[in-house]
Amino acid sequence: MPDSLLRTTTLGRWLGRLPLAADKPWQGYGAAIALSVLATLVRQALEGVLPPGFPFLTYFPALVVTAFVFGWRAGVLAALLGFVLSWYFFIPPVHSFSLHKGSVYALALYAFVVAVDLALIWLAQTANHALAREREKSEHLAENRELLFRELQHRVGNNLQMVAAMLALQKRGLSGEAAAAIDQAARRVQAIGTVQRDLYRTDGGLIMLTALVEKVCRDAVKANGRDDVALTFDQHSDAAIAPDEAIPATVILSETIGNALEHGLAGRRGTIAVSTRVADGRATIAVIDDGGALPEPFDIEQATSLGLRLANALARQLRGDYALKSHAGQTIAQLSFPLTS
Repeated sequence: MPDSLLRTTTLGRWLGRLPLAADKPWQGYGAAIALSVLATLVRQALEGVLPPGFPFLTYFPALVVTAFVFGWRAGVLAALLGFVLSWYFFIPPVHSFSLHKGSVYALALYAFVVAVDLALIWLAQTANHALAREREKSEHLAENRELLFRELQHRVGNNLQMVAAMLALQKRGLSGEAAAAIDQAARRVQAIGTVQRDLYRTDGGLIMLTALVEKVCRDAVKANGRDDVALTFDQHSDAAIAPDEAIPATVILSETIGNALEHGLAGRRGTIAVSTRVADGRATIAVIDDGGALPEPFDIEQATSLGLRLANALARQLRGDYALKSHAGQTIAQLSFPLTS
């Protein structure tokens, strides 16, 4: 948090606690007496400096500080003390409570000014208290919203995991293409479920692409039960990615890793290298496995594999493209799409 914002927040919360002695009026009354005595001493020290006609000069600050910090009741006491002390010590004839036309006007003006000050301070503190209550209510609602949101995401993730488990159970008793199709469907659902909790945030924040790529790839290898395949990452550039982009990218990456394990690295050790590049507002993710080259001739547009067709469709949804090619005995799958965020 920036220092200026932190200071503003701290000051706002401190002001929200004023008056400090609202539930302990005697502390406020003590402060009113002390400040009134101090105001009298200061006014006496300035007696030879100030021209005639300033009997209340030091009592106004004492009144304002008392009422502002300790509440309007203490402020009323400070006002009364200032009235009596200034009348006795500084309004001619001094050291008496005599009244004449000039002193009546002066005291009436003092009473009017302090009444306005007290009313304004009371209104300001009332509004401040209402604002503090609304702030607390908003913070409470925000906490509840975040809690409910996290619970919703947790339940969605659990439900997706449950669907994946049900599909895995459904595979029992099946064989051949039917079992493979169910297994792939379970893996796809599980891939989304494992990152569901990380994709959507209560603050609408974005997700860092490199962290997402690494998590999805590691989860995909783990879901396939392959501990004999090494994963390496080459991610020199990064960018934020929106949740609506992250879901299709997650499925495409999971499909790509699954294809590499099922075809290129079936039954043998190997390495899958993943690189991420971001340039000119476009992300490019390449997955390279050393399981051999693609069969010739190979045309991804003519592929009958459901996984490849799904990857192509989701890449188009991202307004990007998905390609498979061979190079130096390796298979390279590449996803490229613009970052709308």
